[in-house]
Amino acid sequence: MSDNVIYGNNFKVKGPVCIGGDGFNLDRKDDGWLVERTHYGTVIIGDDVTIGAFNNIDRGLEENTIIGNNVKTDSMVHVGHDAKIGNSVILSQGCTIGGHCVIGDYSVIWIGAFIHQHVKVGKNCMVGAMTYLRHDLPDDHVAYGNPVIVKHRSEINYPWVKY
Repeated sequence: MSDNVIYGNNFKVKGPVCIGGDGFNLDRKDDGWLVERTHYGTVIIGDDVTIGAFNNIDRGLEENTIIGNNVKTDSMVHVGHDAKIGNSVILSQGCTIGGHCVIGDYSVIWIGAFIHQHVKVGKNCMVGAMTYLRHDLPDDHVAYGNPVIVKHRSEINYPWVKY
């Protein structure tokens, strides 16, 4: 972990991680040369958070990357710069949360799902395994498949996650 991390009580890490490094953000100069942008933010991690092995959580580019209270991540999760992860969120193995994304409280992002940058996932939502979500998802909805199917939670019979 870098010096760009603030974490709360009962913070656990289950293996090697990279938390607080610069995100992937480039500028192209007039001559075409690529240069990395300076990141000014940090990572703020709440209480009772568990981070799985080989996670990468980028610090903010312009704002802070925030991980709420009671968030649990599996292995190989990526959280991009300036993302905001709500309270009691589950980030399953290999999912990717793009830069500037917002994930609402009590949501679950399943194995290998990809949330495109700047997308907002509402509260109490689920994004299915291997789903590539490119548009905002309202509260209490489920998105799954490719192409993505979106349904209200009441239309899905999935007993594992209780709210």
